[in-house]
Amino acid sequence: MKILVVISDLNPKDQLLHFSRMFGQLPGVLLEMMIVLPSDQQQLRRKAEKFISAASQQFGAPGLNPKIRFGNLHSQVSQEVSPGSYDLVILREKNTSLISRWLHGNPAVHIAETLPCSVIIFNGTAKPIERILLCDSGGGKSAVLNQFTAKLVQILPGTDTVSVLHVMSQISAGPGVSGKYLRASTEELIKDKTREGLLVERDMQTLEDLGVHAVPKIRHGLVIDEILAEAKSSQYDLLIIGTHTEVHPQTYLLVNIARQIINRVNIPVLIVREHPPAS
Repeated sequence: MKILVVISDLNPKDQLLHFSRMFGQLPGVLLEMMIVLPSDQQQLRRKAEKFISAASQQFGAPGLNPKIRFGNLHSQVSQEVSPGSYDLVILREKNTSLISRWLHGNPAVHIAETLPCSVIIFNGTAKPIERILLCDSGGGKSAVLNQFTAKLVQILPGTDTVSVLHVMSQISAGPGVSGKYLRASTEELIKDKTREGLLVERDMQTLEDLGVHAVPKIRHGLVIDEILAEAKSSQYDLLIIGTHTEVHPQTYLLVNIARQIINRVNIPVLIVREHPPAS
């Protein structure tokens, strides 16, 4: 797996650096780093050199030689990441105010939306990824979501469980759905072969076939509220959601869900592209 870590904050104690180091030490992972500076100034270059020296010691790689780019973060990352060049990009959630996000949007999300590969938007503190929450909307190609998740689990030591979540919304359920299913447990929905039960069962089977232990979770209510509630109910270390590269109606729903989740959780969020680049 080829991973690009994007650095825009030259703080060697930044949690993003510690988080990225976990990936850089894994077998089968080729990790590259790109530092983006707002302008080509001597003072910034000196600061970047000190950062690279400190980062090299942390990564245990004296030869670490990150790429340095100058200019707008969004445009520089977009130029670097072409289809097929990386499997995953890791970047940091910027600490912007709620007013700024409302007026201008979330910079990290804007970048993630335009890249042709999967993206981890890092937030919170760096710690081993042991518990993963996989959120499947039921749209698009869930197989891609499951396959990418399994590939990630296989290279992450200590990851033992993936919880597969689907939210059964009363709004989208429609009048044809029996009232009891709007309150039914996960086990009941799977046993009675409801749409949500079949969806979660399919995801579980796919992950189990790929060697990943999966636990089904079905919640009732508004999609974003229930995802956030589940994320906060257990000590998850990574939240995974899927999105599309093509433009069609569900794209906008998934993008909106991704934006709201990233703005309101304090753990890393992995956005899996429906059509990831070839390794």
